[in-house]
Amino acid sequence: MTVGGTGRPQAVGGTVERSNGGTEPVLFVNAAQVVTCAGPGRARRGAEMNDAAIRTDVGVAVVGERIAAVESVAELRQRYPS
Repeated sequence: MTVGGTGRPQAVGGTVERSNGGTEPVLFVNAAQVVTCAGPGRARRGAEMNDAAIRTDVGVAVVGERIAAVESVAELRQRYPS
């Protein structure tokens, strides 16, 4: 699954629809690697683009159209119980 240009989670070959209009957290887990940028929550420019880091054993929580957290799957499931 990826978050496409629409801000909605998308599966390869289809879209994932959220029943509550996008306020329910969506957890992306089981990725071999997640690439993140260190620093403030805003777009990167110039040399800041070199701050990318590859993280393993983590998941991503998306709430609405924003990435809410990138942390271990256990921490995400505790923070966002289903």
